[in-house]
Amino acid sequence: MASRQAAQHLVEALADFLPATVAVFHALPEEIDAGPLIACLRARSCNIALPRQIRPGEALALHLTEPDTELRPGPFGVHEPLPDAAAAHPKIIIVPLLGYDFKGNRLGYGAGFYDRTLAHWRKVEPNLKAIGYGYALQWMDQLPVGAADETLDGVCTEQGFTWIR
Repeated sequence: MASRQAAQHLVEALADFLPATVAVFHALPEEIDAGPLIACLRARSCNIALPRQIRPGEALALHLTEPDTELRPGPFGVHEPLPDAAAAHPKIIIVPLLGYDFKGNRLGYGAGFYDRTLAHWRKVEPNLKAIGYGYALQWMDQLPVGAADETLDGVCTEQGFTWIR
């Protein structure tokens, strides 16, 4: 239920930017299910990209996918496209949240993959939108912020969407 509500909030908030190529994620068990979001975006003629880990310390590779694209578990058990899948050029990147605040800071699992990915794509695509996607209960008053941490442009949960910048 929460994942369907969040998906609806997100596609409504991004209506002026769609259709577009949107990078999403396959959720870990404790993360919000991105499946309903992917379905809503596809219904709005968006191209869907999924991340693939190349090596620790590097940005994630983003690959275009279709509903029948073959995926395999990556290093963390998350389903990823194969290396030969077509590369994507996203306009919007949806990132999972472990925690977030309304200053645009997000807490991930500490490996920095999404921070490096957002930093890379912001150089390539100056109008890139980076949106955190998770549960409302993941909100925190204050988060530790490092020099390499990338901020979000918005946050979406089952309770609604908030633009940050």
